[in-house]
Amino acid sequence: MGMRPSFAAAMVVAVAGAMAAIAPAHAQQTPAWTACSGDATPSDAAVEACTQIIQSGRESEQDLAVAYIDRGAAYGDKGDYDRAIADFTNAILLDPKSAVAYFGRGSIYGQHKRDYDRAIADLTKAIELDPKDADAYDNRGLAYIDKRDFDRAVADFTRAVELDPKDADAYNNRGIAYRHMGDYDRAITDFTRAIEANPKDTNAYNNRCRARAISGQPALALTDCDASLRLKPDVANVLDSRGFAYYMLARYDEALADYDATLKANPKLAASLYGRGMTKLKMGDPTGDIDIAAAKAIQADIAGEMTHYGMK
Repeated sequence: MGMRPSFAAAMVVAVAGAMAAIAPAHAQQTPAWTACSGDATPSDAAVEACTQIIQSGRESEQDLAVAYIDRGAAYGDKGDYDRAIADFTNAILLDPKSAVAYFGRGSIYGQHKRDYDRAIADLTKAIELDPKDADAYDNRGLAYIDKRDFDRAVADFTRAVELDPKDADAYNNRGIAYRHMGDYDRAITDFTRAIEANPKDTNAYNNRCRARAISGQPALALTDCDASLRLKPDVANVLDSRGFAYYMLARYDEALADYDATLKANPKLAASLYGRGMTKLKMGDPTGDIDIAAAKAIQADIAGEMTHYGMK
């Protein structure tokens, strides 16, 4: 039986791989198992089918654990993270050696519950049980980024690409860690590798755009943001990055247009509020101070952060 696709959402930065496949012996013989585990099964139908299996009283403990894992993944797809965690926990109780169950629960803790210590503990256990699971290293690296433990994050992403040299997400995520560390050359190299591995990776183009704009290459940055927007138009984070690149090129009219578009989609994005405020001040519009004050109310250190990135 194959696991349903990973429920993990993508972050500014972040994306999780599919869970590993596991199979009860009779999985191909019953419609309930096919619906419970089928990749194309709608989440509601998968939950219903898996519940039927769980309540049947006919399954072995190992197969019952599989059903809980599949239902947990379906709950994750539905955004019902508490029930997903409960199902992965039941799977672990039934099969303490299930790396997939630890991976699923740890991924939810990290990406949806923001409980990074529990995420790291579960993903570490998943790695102990399956040391060749690149996705587990990738997701643990994301949790380390959120804890601002960038050295450990880099180590995990490095192990992920050693296990899977075509893992665009791991290159992209390691680039994000390097960017946080101020190592823009390595960040840009990794974003480039991510794009080479997946030429349609809009996040990698956006991240390289941002890194190039920060590191004094705003003209090159524009080409990356434009490439990202061609692949997926009107994404707020990419418009914010392009607005920043325009600002760094002193193309204030275009910067203002991008910041306006960003804030229409996400009115509380502090970086865009601050960027729009600074752009307005450069254009002689004193109402920029209002945007800057609003940005600081959302993120107290936004002025220092943007100044560090070169917005002056």
